[in-house]
Amino acid sequence: MTEVAFEKPSQDIDVDLPVIPVGWRVLIRPFEPPSESAGGIVLPDEAKQSEEHLTYVGQIVAMGSECYKIVTRSGIDMSQIDPKPKVGDWIMYGTYGGQKIVTKAGTKYLMMNDDGIMGIVKDPASFRAYI
Repeated sequence: MTEVAFEKPSQDIDVDLPVIPVGWRVLIRPFEPPSESAGGIVLPDEAKQSEEHLTYVGQIVAMGSECYKIVTRSGIDMSQIDPKPKVGDWIMYGTYGGQKIVTKAGTKYLMMNDDGIMGIVKDPASFRAYI
């Protein structure tokens, strides 16, 4: 029997996460829009849901140990990608990418492959995708 050795993740894993990503998967917490407008007006749930629908930005909370280390089926060497997103970075992802997860407490997460990340975002509050 051949023994396979895997590298440990480069970051500490938060054991309170609902799921820990393996392989080349990334766990993202989507950006949640503010509950008040800049002028202090409380936004109704419908407005927040609409704003959330238009936002495809999230923060990486955990990464699998093989993120950005493989050659994809299309021949792209992910280890040559620079800059590489890391835990804590705000990133932009595709509209229909990943598996949505909602905990019993209502916290939303998205599990997706590392090649689904489109870019690193500096300020999530000032960034919106359009339909």
